[in-house]
Amino acid sequence: MKKLLLLCPFLYACAGPMSPFGAHPISPKLLNPESGLSNGNFRERSLAGEILIDHLSSASIRFRPERQLLHDRSNFEIEIEDPHGIGHEAEIRLFYQGQDITPILESSATKSVKANKLIYRFENFRLILNRENEIFVSYRRDIGSKLVLQQYKRPECSWRRQSQILDPGVFENKYTLFNTVENLSYKNGVNPSFVAGLIAQESSFNPKAVSSARAIGLTQITSLAQVPIVERHPSWPRFERIDEYPPFVIKSLVMMGQINSSNEWRLNPNLSVQGGIEHMQLVEKYWSRPINKKLMEKTLGEGENVFSDVLLASYNSGAYRVKRNLKRKGKNWLLSSELGEAKKYILKVKSYCYHFSKSDSIKL
Repeated sequence: MKKLLLLCPFLYACAGPMSPFGAHPISPKLLNPESGLSNGNFRERSLAGEILIDHLSSASIRFRPERQLLHDRSNFEIEIEDPHGIGHEAEIRLFYQGQDITPILESSATKSVKANKLIYRFENFRLILNRENEIFVSYRRDIGSKLVLQQYKRPECSWRRQSQILDPGVFENKYTLFNTVENLSYKNGVNPSFVAGLIAQESSFNPKAVSSARAIGLTQITSLAQVPIVERHPSWPRFERIDEYPPFVIKSLVMMGQINSSNEWRLNPNLSVQGGIEHMQLVEKYWSRPINKKLMEKTLGEGENVFSDVLLASYNSGAYRVKRNLKRKGKNWLLSSELGEAKKYILKVKSYCYHFSKSDSIKL
């Protein structure tokens, strides 16, 4: 047994850590030394967001879905195309978290060849949400060719940059609600896919959703969050003394129809969507204040992607809590135990948002 344990680190046959691709063999090296990328600078360059790809090569690596899908399972494809043909000397490698897990391509993926394309397909694929999920694929035509290296990137989504909803995914039977989201989002000058992603994560498009925190409706507005909204819209109906009931009683009253869309605005899909947008606009206004904006940009940098992350975390966990952790932890703000849920929330909403606006997903 001791001899086996000593030999295991040097053998591909030993099972290694689990990844979204399954248990993978232990590899003593991370990248082919001929690539000129050692383990250290490979991770540094990937973490810095540098696109590691030979733009002069006619070969290409594509992924489908185009970017990571983080909110659900999907079928995942890696497509390698080379106009000169993919011959027996071709070298194709897969890296996860900086580790070479290439044998999984042959053992777990379905492989197909179409003309000058090689496609690896993983069925029922799911990324691990609490990991960085650094995924790279490399291709070299032969020993004398340059390396083509491409990263499978995370989804991006902007609160203000509008993108049409093209693929409702598993919510395809919610056509009326998506139509409402699009109309109200365009009216308010915000991104329909972003709002739809928020609703998908908050309530799964259930207009009667009630949470353990007494958040109600599509956009899950709480009693505290609704205060400035109802002040702006005094005609919107409110069920009296609703906050005195425990959540399970509220849920029962909603199911029995005693609390409904005519006496509680949060159960009205149109008003719930509008209220959710207005709540996010208030959060946006908070982070647009000079002192808060300066803190955010000094800590995290500028850009719509950063701003959207902060808005989503604030919607989920409260702007004050987000601000407190930006001050305490700086760039590591999302590593705070207070924002553990917010980190997952951001990833899921942005994943929904990005993929709602695309039509490249592969259905299960």
